[in-house]
Amino acid sequence: AKRAGDTPTSEAKKARRASKNKAKAKPSGADELDDPDAIMAYLDDHAQVTEGDWRLACRRVLQQLQAQPSALEFMVPVDPVKQGVPTYFDIVKNPMDLGTIRKRLDRSHYTSPDQFRDDVMLVLDNCFLFNPPDTFVHAQGRALQLVFERVWAQQMHGPTGGIPPDLPMDDAAVDRARSILARLKRDESAWPFVRPVDPVALGVPTYFDIVKNPMDLSTIQKRLAKRAYKCVADFVADIQLIIDDCFLFNLPGSPVNACGVALRDLAASLLRQDNWVQWLSVPS
Repeated sequence: AKRAGDTPTSEAKKARRASKNKAKAKPSGADELDDPDAIMAYLDDHAQVTEGDWRLACRRVLQQLQAQPSALEFMVPVDPVKQGVPTYFDIVKNPMDLGTIRKRLDRSHYTSPDQFRDDVMLVLDNCFLFNPPDTFVHAQGRALQLVFERVWAQQMHGPTGGIPPDLPMDDAAVDRARSILARLKRDESAWPFVRPVDPVALGVPTYFDIVKNPMDLSTIQKRLAKRAYKCVADFVADIQLIIDDCFLFNLPGSPVNACGVALRDLAASLLRQDNWVQWLSVPS
């Protein structure tokens, strides 16, 4: 005979079914699975991120590197056949590129900022190893190295020598960010950056071949409305991305490049009022 308790009660069965359904349910806060900003906000809410998180700093460093004109040679793995360098892997034994670094960041491959820095330096070292000093690619590597050294020092070393702590994007910071954004959008230099670039309408069919991380002021406004930014540094990084994209695609002396310079200077002036300018790259 079965003893009492051998057979689950109806209440126990219901509890188990409820537990299973809860496990299958869509997590709260990720109800807009087709919205990248909603997904990122959900991940940020559930990640163990602390002030001064080095992974966020590394991501901002990489973002700025990828927006440089000199980075075009290093965005994807070298293809010896397509690029006409059949001896590449005979010389370069440990290939690396910025796209692979991005994937490693996304997959939490790195366990320290030094590992990230070493991979960036590997990209540069491989460039200098394979390309003689008088070649175009070598010169592009040197240019990218200078940018990396500047941005790395800016993002990773604060006044005390450590990673600058990220300021949380609380209600007061959101209000200030909205004020800064509104002032930027009103400026006469903002017209190329108000909305996402439409390569067809603007007659720039190669735009997305060159600009891999597009950004605009309207997208920043939407992210602020959705509270997608968890820290001030990421808000500033998107402003920086607009400027970097502008300089990447538009040659110096062009009207749009001049607008980018003016917008950068205005942004620096506005951000300096709250000491947020520490996350913006401005000429010394």
